[in-house]
This record gives sequence, structure tokens and C-alpha cells, in this order.
Amino acid sequence: MYYIAKAKNILFTLFCCCILLSNVAYAQDKSQTAPPPNLPSELFDNTPLTPTKVFDNLYCIGTKSVVVWALQTSDGIILIDSMWDNNDTQLIIDGMKKLGLNPQDLKYILISHGHGDHYGGAQYLKDKYNAKIFMSNTDFYYMNNTFDGANGSRSPKCTVDEFLTDGQQITLGDTTVTVVSTPGHSPGCVSFIFPVKTQGKTYMAAQWGWHRYS
Repeated sequence: MYYIAKAKNILFTLFCCCILLSNVAYAQDKSQTAPPPNLPSELFDNTPLTPTKVFDNLYCIGTKSVVVWALQTSDGIILIDSMWDNNDTQLIIDGMKKLGLNPQDLKYILISHGHGDHYGGAQYLKDKYNAKIFMSNTDFYYMNNTFDGANGSRSPKCTVDEFLTDGQQITLGDTTVTVVSTPGHSPGCVSFIFPVKTQGKTYMAAQWGWHRYS
């Protein structure tokens, strides 16, 4: 409960950043198909966003539908989520390069929850860059036993190297990410607390494991 209480005080910042960035598009994908019933059309809007440096060590890449966060450390990159599918991974790779990041430095992929728009590109990135995938045990089961809505055939299921638990700390180089259990959007959804740097100062930020359509 300590970590959940701590998270409530800082989740708002990156949640707002995500909403603001989702309105900054630079291209229009004309090939969209109608979304499945009972899901918002915005969830399937593949319009790319301009890859953006949010803090000195944190970058946002994605589409109006969903984004990933690339957290740069002294020993490589931690990627939070992986978008919909293998096609989206090329957008992630290209976005990293535009931001001056080397995709070969990708070490960890943290999956916030077991919906296809968050795990769909993970296996491709793991296979290409030998990155480790992390997800909660509960949502690993949920992912592998749900096949409709956001968990349809578009998104390949992924293997998981390590299961995430509440309060767990994941360290890569000079950066430690704290895992916070935030179930509700999915049975085993998690959020993340981590340091961000700007103008020589370090702050604690958080990435909410849900999205604005919750």
C-alpha cells in the first residue's frame, strides 16, 4: 500500500503528458478499418505522433492509438509497452533513431497490462534485440486466455522472462523502476515509478498502466 499511496501523488504528470502528446500528429493513416464493436474508434487510430523527448532521459513514440515510453539509462534502454503488432515495432525503431537512440541498446520491455495494444510488438523486439520481457503473472494468464476486443488476432502473444510484482524494483544501470500493482483496467495491470532528469535536476515520475479510454 505504501507504493500505491506514493504513486497517487505523481501519476498525474505523465498522464497529462500522454493526453497532450496524443493530439500532436504529423501524418494520417488512411488505411484504418472499423474498430470492433463496443470499443472507442480512437483506440484504432494509427495516425503517428512526432517522436518526442519529454525529459532528458525519457522519450515518447507512438500513434494516437497508443504510445510507448523509452527510458534511457547508463546501461541501455527500458521500453514501457510495445504497441499493437510487428508493424508498429518499425515505428518504434524508426522513432528511436529519429531521437538519437540506438535500438540495439534496448534491454528491457516492461508490459503494463495484457491488452494487445501494449504487448503486441514485444516478441518481435525481444527476438530482434535480445531484450527481456516483463509482465505480471496475472496478466500473462489473462493475455493468453483472451482472444477478442483489444486481444484479437492483430497482436501476437509474447513470452515473458520475468513476472512483475507489487513493489518490485527493476534496475538497469543508473536507473531503478518501481512496480506498482494497479488492477482494474485488466486483472494484473501495473504502473511504474522512475526518475526523470531535466536541466540537471532529477524528479520522480510515474507512468499509469491504463490509458485514457479506461
